[in-house]
Amino acid sequence: MVIGQAFTSRTGKTFVVVSVDGKGGFTIERPATGSKVKISAGMLKKTAARMQEPGFDGFALQAYPKDGGISYTVAVVAGVVHALGLKLSANGKKWVK
Repeated sequence: MVIGQAFTSRTGKTFVVVSVDGKGGFTIERPATGSKVKISAGMLKKTAARMQEPGFDGFALQAYPKDGGISYTVAVVAGVVHALGLKLSANGKKWVK
């Protein structure tokens, strides 16, 4: 992650990386609202590990991990998806490698 790097969520919201911690996590901000969300290194590690599980076919959109997603929070999903290089599936219903 690079401070100042901007990216867009699935819903078209712009986010900017505003800080990077020494553990592999980072904080993003939505410039339109000034709201900030921390994406922890642990969240990234857990999500990446789930991608390696047998039978992984993608993460559900805006759903809690127990329901097959990454997070219910759009900002958290946007940060994790950006960091891990995920993209929408062809049918637009899942985040895939």
